[in-house]
Parts: sequence; C-alpha cells; structure tokens
Amino acid sequence: MADHAVEVIVSVLVAALLAAYLIPIPIEHLSDVDTSAWTSGAAELWGLLSVMIVLAMFLFFVQVAIRSR
Repeated sequence: MADHAVEVIVSVLVAALLAAYLIPIPIEHLSDVDTSAWTSGAAELWGLLSVMIVLAMFLFFVQVAIRSR
C-alpha cells in the first residue's frame, strides 16, 4: 500500500514539474496572437484560454490523485 502511494506521489510530482516547465511555452505563444482584427467577444475569449489551460491541468492532477486512492 505504501509503495503505491509513493509511486503516485512521485508520478504526480514529476508530471507537475514537467507541466510547470512546458505549459508556459504554448501559453506565451497563444498570448502573442494579434487579435486586433477580431470581434471583441472572440478576443476576450482568446484571453481566457490560458486560464482554461491552467484550470484543465489542475483538474487533471486532481483526477489522478483521486483515482490513485
């Protein structure tokens, strides 16, 4: 039982470190998109995309932690 818990903790930590290193790269490229010719609604939704990505990653890690119980 303890071995499984250690595996889960190490896996989640490694995945979180990889995500912390790799996720900012596409978010930076997404935020550099020129939205000046877009409608205001589309431009606002585009600005929320990075928040949705971070939220999705958080929910993914919560799901992994819950499934490993």
